[in-house]
Amino acid sequence: MGTLSKNLWKRAGIAMVGVIGAIVFAPRAEGVVVAGLSPMARPADGWVGSWNGSSCVAVGRYWFITAKHVGGSVGQNVTMRGVEYRAVEVRPHPMYDVQLIRVAEAVPGFHKLAVNVGLGDPVVVGGYGVTAAAALPGSAGYDWNGPRQETWGANVIEGDGNLLAIRFDPPSAPSAVPEESIFAVNDSGGGLFTYGADGSLELAGIAVSVTNFGSSPWSANGFALNIDMYRVWIQPIVDPTAPISSGSGAPPRAMMGVPGLPMWAGGVIVCGVLAGLRRRR
Repeated sequence: MGTLSKNLWKRAGIAMVGVIGAIVFAPRAEGVVVAGLSPMARPADGWVGSWNGSSCVAVGRYWFITAKHVGGSVGQNVTMRGVEYRAVEVRPHPMYDVQLIRVAEAVPGFHKLAVNVGLGDPVVVGGYGVTAAAALPGSAGYDWNGPRQETWGANVIEGDGNLLAIRFDPPSAPSAVPEESIFAVNDSGGGLFTYGADGSLELAGIAVSVTNFGSSPWSANGFALNIDMYRVWIQPIVDPTAPISSGSGAPPRAMMGVPGLPMWAGGVIVCGVLAGLRRRR
């Protein structure tokens, strides 16, 4: 099936269902499941918040980004590192599953937008929600029964293109990394981060779906919208003075031709962008 394996296509179909579920149940908690139940310590420059029961990421002095299907409204608060920031504007993308939140108070730190993200790049994942509490029978992965809290972990990009894909590998797998992690199904709006030239964490993707529900078995996949798809929309809003540096000047072809598509059909959008996913061999 081209560069995308049959197994990944099968799991991608489940991911589509996962996104529809996330849209319907967006207010429910989300999080990151971490191998070995031992999460990574929060990076000093990691800026992930809680918004409307899901996650968001600081991308400007007064701005957060999240998935559009997460919802939320002016007057609600973003909570980040125990501090609340009052939303004074919620600006949804006119077509796609992304929205920006402007807050009244300046945040102490935020992420630049990553460029040139590709297969095999090491990544950090961050979310604010439910976590793993126990191993699945046969040590086949982990459940999602832990408390809701900010959690961080690591992985490697296994598929790139319009969507960035990560896979939850067992510790014995050659591709596994220390603190191997995966998004849970309602981690919408959480971040997939890569390392910039100066070593800082830059936002590469926005979490939207996973290939399972209720637990993370080994080989589960998580998907994040590639931030390059939205750079030309985000940058002028968050920082009008910054130059736009990107190889992606417009939404990819797989995302074109769907003006007015309702957000409850977000699973269809994910199905479309999967056509642009390459898998690491």
